[in-house]
Amino acid sequence: MQPLYGREEVVGRARAALARAARGEGRLLLFTGEPGIGKSRLAEQVASDALSQGWAVAWGRCWEAGGAPAYWPWRQVFRSLDMEADPFAEAAAELAPAAAELRFALFERAVRRLLEHAGRQPLLLLLLDDLHAADAPSLLLLLLLAREIARAPLCVVGAYREAELRLSPEIAGLLAKVAREAELWALPRLSPGDVAAWLQAADERSSPARAESLYRLTEGHPLLIVETLRLRALEAGAWPAQPGAVLDERLAPLVAAVRATLEVAAVLGREFSGAEVAAAGELAPDQVAEALREALAASIVVPAAALDGFRFSHVLLRDRLYRDILPSRRAALHARAGERLLALGDPQAAAHHLFEGHVEPGPLGPPATVARERVGSVALAAAEAALSRLAFEAAVSLGRRALGLAAAAGEPFAQPLQAQLELVVAESLIRLGETSEGKQLAAHAALLAASAGAPELQARAALVYGTELMSGSIDEQMNALLREAQARLGEVDSPLRARVCARLAAALTPPRSYRDAPEIVGLMRSATDLARRLGDCHTLLYVLQFSATVTLLVPDEERFARIEETLELARALDQRVVLLTTLPAYLTALLVRGERDRAEAELPAYDRLLQEFPQPLHRIRRGMIAALLSFLDGDEERTERQLAELRALVQRCGPGPAHALWLSQRLSFAQLRCRPDSLVAEADALIAHFGTMLGSAPYIGWMLAGVGRRQEALERLASVRIETLQEAPVNLMDLMGLAESALVLGDRECCRAVYPRLQLASDRMFWNIGPGSIFGPTARILGDLARVRGDGAAAVRHYDEAIAVSERLRAPLLVELCRRGRAAALALPEPPPPATAAAAAESSAPAPARGELRLRREGDIWTLVSGAGTLVRLRHSKGLGYLQGLLEQPGRPLHVLELAGIDHATGDAGSVLDARAKEEYRARLAELRSEQEEAEQYRDLARAERCAREIEAMAEQLAGAVGLGGRDRRAASDVERTRINVQRRLKDVVERVSAADPALGRILRASLSTGTFCCYQPL
Repeated sequence: MQPLYGREEVVGRARAALARAARGEGRLLLFTGEPGIGKSRLAEQVASDALSQGWAVAWGRCWEAGGAPAYWPWRQVFRSLDMEADPFAEAAAELAPAAAELRFALFERAVRRLLEHAGRQPLLLLLLDDLHAADAPSLLLLLLLAREIARAPLCVVGAYREAELRLSPEIAGLLAKVAREAELWALPRLSPGDVAAWLQAADERSSPARAESLYRLTEGHPLLIVETLRLRALEAGAWPAQPGAVLDERLAPLVAAVRATLEVAAVLGREFSGAEVAAAGELAPDQVAEALREALAASIVVPAAALDGFRFSHVLLRDRLYRDILPSRRAALHARAGERLLALGDPQAAAHHLFEGHVEPGPLGPPATVARERVGSVALAAAEAALSRLAFEAAVSLGRRALGLAAAAGEPFAQPLQAQLELVVAESLIRLGETSEGKQLAAHAALLAASAGAPELQARAALVYGTELMSGSIDEQMNALLREAQARLGEVDSPLRARVCARLAAALTPPRSYRDAPEIVGLMRSATDLARRLGDCHTLLYVLQFSATVTLLVPDEERFARIEETLELARALDQRVVLLTTLPAYLTALLVRGERDRAEAELPAYDRLLQEFPQPLHRIRRGMIAALLSFLDGDEERTERQLAELRALVQRCGPGPAHALWLSQRLSFAQLRCRPDSLVAEADALIAHFGTMLGSAPYIGWMLAGVGRRQEALERLASVRIETLQEAPVNLMDLMGLAESALVLGDRECCRAVYPRLQLASDRMFWNIGPGSIFGPTARILGDLARVRGDGAAAVRHYDEAIAVSERLRAPLLVELCRRGRAAALALPEPPPPATAAAAAESSAPAPARGELRLRREGDIWTLVSGAGTLVRLRHSKGLGYLQGLLEQPGRPLHVLELAGIDHATGDAGSVLDARAKEEYRARLAELRSEQEEAEQYRDLARAERCAREIEAMAEQLAGAVGLGGRDRRAASDVERTRINVQRRLKDVVERVSAADPALGRILRASLSTGTFCCYQPL
């Protein structure tokens, strides 16, 4: 090997780095400088030193001619090391929402395999040449490896040209990050003394004068020194010190046929084979073989490692030949090379050549090159292949280059091809974090697909727009795109339809109102059923992933079953990212169910997964689970320490999902401790994240009341209270939050109103809203409400239930809180004796049941009494008589004619219903009641509520068909007049009660429904 001159210091430092790496202190060395300065020669010297010490050496050269597949230098390294499998050869079968994590896992797996190989070798040297031509994923992998080799017997050497980086700001930025992790040496030109030493070793006629002349001619550039000495240019006394002139002189002796053959090779790149040159140039194999023999003799090319392979001895020689080819011939050569590579199944390399082979028609007619549509279709295939390999940057580059062809021509591709190219770019941008630009491009692709009448492509565009799962926010454009896609797909079963329905359900969550919940749950369930019918496991997993947020709207048993199914399917399909994102919710759900032993048994497998995916967000989720377990154990010191570590990690992540998770756990721990005042520091952030979200909004009011912002709490809870108490189905967390808010605010009326609703909850344990964030127990909140109502016995029963739940969870802190509440309930005083004779007379009458109203008349005065003891006296009116009739039959709809005491009106139109119709009504009622009982048994609140509404409507119709004594009701002409009179008089009663006692008026208004049928339903 030719000696190195003027590089003694660099070589010495490189040898020192090898020595440190041999001791397990791995190093990354980077050489940079201008073309021909000797970077590759220096890397070869390091490799020679390593081989002499018994190191394993692997080369990976980037492809400077363009079109190389993603991870090309790393794939060469893995092949060179004879590893069992190429980690980059397998395309991703399914791009999950967390595709960026999949790519990190790919990089981490490759790094781990290299480190393991180094541990077995035990010394390993990787040489990566021409890094200025690397693809972005390859540099990201190098960056990760550079941060992991400090404790491994591994040395990595890289080389790149600084001048080339100006052409690619993205690659320049990545190399700058890599350089910060490396020992970087910028190689200068040689000094006059170095040139003199070189000349003395190479030329027996060396003299100071000749050395000075050599330095003057070459300015210390190593490549020019080599060529000057080889060509004996000093004999002529002059030499143009220009690399181009030197290269021209080097190529000048070649005959025309050899040069023409080498020009074909230059089109293929720096490395090539004889067969490839023959095919691309349409040359005879013998002619190519003869030309390459002459090029070898002239040292223009050298043998390459591959069978029948060759390599230009210097990349500048290849570049000089390439630039000298006539444009028309160069385009034709690229076109033929591209078609051949496409036939061999390499769309990415083929796309590069077809791009170079495409020339738009000129004024003299179209050249014989590849058509623009052909280039676009091949570029699409290459971009999709890059996307499947998680090489997002390469996919963006290919797609944009193809779209640029159409833009330059002033005419887009055919709409389907244009839309598909825009989609692959859009998805890759979203995966890279360029969400806004990616969504805009996906929306435009959806318009193109709709215009082209391509419903499946339109649906794909909508799904690409919704690639990211942004829980807690509503994107109206996304919803519009998904609804339009759903409509265009029709009712035909397909995986695409299942995915669109699932994505739409997630996009509509959280609902603005509980009235929207049935549609969302219906979409989720129909998507799941469809995926199961199709037997498409990947589609089913996609559906289950996106239904994760929707399941907050379904009963706990269904929610838990979906989580278990997601884990089972993810394990079967080896989707480790899905496992990692689902396990925190599963562990929290197990804790909520009181199955702590099962939860703790899952932790070792969870921790093993975290070693493969050490991203901060996953570490935060794991830390939240650990903090919850410490909290339940009652270990306050350990809990606070873990929370401090979590806070620091969240702050490093900045705003986003990590911060939202942190806030949810802060709210959770404050609720479990009954300490809303502990949230002073997080109050504004909690409002910003969860202030209007269903389920969380009542707890925001609770927090505001606890930190002293009472008026804000009242304003926020005003609308929440009405919706929560009057609409169904209602989220259990809403009821819990409203109850806690009422307790902190001292709102006895709200406490009394929410208590019966919360009593209906089948889940008396906890409610979880995310990893490590639980709320409850429900029974403890019921105990607090019962104490406010003055019902000590009921409070004790609730507290006992809460204590049992907390003990099963092994949570001593919660047990102690419940016991304190129980002690307070036992200490409740007896109700005070009546203060006056009038009050004594009132108390002698039977008291109405809790939640009911009772009305009695004494002469011209009516007294309305509530279950809480509130009473109002009113002067007689007809409306009070109607009200008494309703109160005497709670829950039964009464026809206005019955209320008014009219059997049937004159001039009737016959029976409202005949006997057969009435019997069918009764049969349907029985069927609905059976279905309602089943739904309640399985905690399907949505279905139970739907049945209840239908029962109520049918009961009204059936009651309207039967008059006093069971006689058929007649359809009379004065029914409408009676309805108006009864409704007006009942409304007058409500207004009079409200004027006397606003709270009692609100209860009466909420309990009373009017119309052709009127009904009193106790709260």
